[in-house]
Amino acid sequence: LANMSHELRTPLNAILGFAQILERDTRIPADRRANLATINRSGKQLLALINDVLEISRIEAGRLTLQPATCELHELLTGLAEVVEFRASKKGLRMSMTRSPDLPRYIEADAGKLRQILLNLLTNAVKYTEHGSIELSAKAEIVGDRATLMFSVSDTGVGIAAEDLQRIFQPFYQTTYGVRLGEGTGLGLTICREYSDLMGGKLSVESELHGGTCFHLSLPVQLADEPESVAPALG
Repeated sequence: LANMSHELRTPLNAILGFAQILERDTRIPADRRANLATINRSGKQLLALINDVLEISRIEAGRLTLQPATCELHELLTGLAEVVEFRASKKGLRMSMTRSPDLPRYIEADAGKLRQILLNLLTNAVKYTEHGSIELSAKAEIVGDRATLMFSVSDTGVGIAAEDLQRIFQPFYQTTYGVRLGEGTGLGLTICREYSDLMGGKLSVESELHGGTCFHLSLPVQLADEPESVAPALG
């Protein structure tokens, strides 16, 4: 699997591409375009599953590496909040973000992996919350030219039972509620923890059933000066 990334993604991307082209063709009747929308939506779900399986295979094969660069932390967090706020609003949820005044603006880190961790946690928060709110908070402890970033993603969702808390980071494990939703592979949190460990950080969780959930991520980083060009915070 670790060697088959290109072979698996290429044909699926072609299917998605042509489905999107056909979906925009005004000559196709509305009922057929609805069928194409289903193909497109299901294809995107399949691509997300394939991406997760390929990523965990790379991790297990020891091929995961860091790509540190100077990134603009505030911009990264703002972009995440905008994406998740749109998803949350569709479910009638409130999305908020708090940043401490001492949060550094520029850091040296693998922005893609940091963004993926936070996006996975926020997306899960939206998925498992039916009423209430999602909150992302960020603060820092700075010593010299180093900082420990501390992120929290909290929700007012269904929560996690005590017996599940020790297992949710295991590959392919899903809670009973997650299985009932029928979405995902049970790999998202595993990938988040592997990314966190690789970056020298720590990912933990606090939760109780029907009492909401809060994930905590602490991450050591090098402070950076404003560069002439900044690495984009892409996943």
